Amino acid sequence: MTTVNPGKTLQDDITQLREDLAQLRQDVSSLAGDLLGVAREGVSDAVDGAKKRGAEITDSLEEQILEHPLASVGIAFGVGLLVGAVIRRS
Repeated sequence: MTTVNPGKTLQDDITQLREDLAQLRQDVSSLAGDLLGVAREGVSDAVDGAKKRGAEITDSLEEQILEHPLASVGIAFGVGLLVGAVIRRS
């Protein structure tokens, strides 16, 4: 059962609803901004980790090439032959 409040009009209800919706919009916007910030931090951390891992792999590869130069040339030659064969078949 609904009770009627004579002091409150439909216009007052609409005004209050507009205010509530405006506050809700601000809250959602703030939350979305916070989530975007967290996502950016996560992506930034992932990129930093990938850069670090890439640098480690590059350093390791350089060490292997310096320790075994003839094997490195042979491997590069073999990879070149395989790539050439695959390209020729295409």
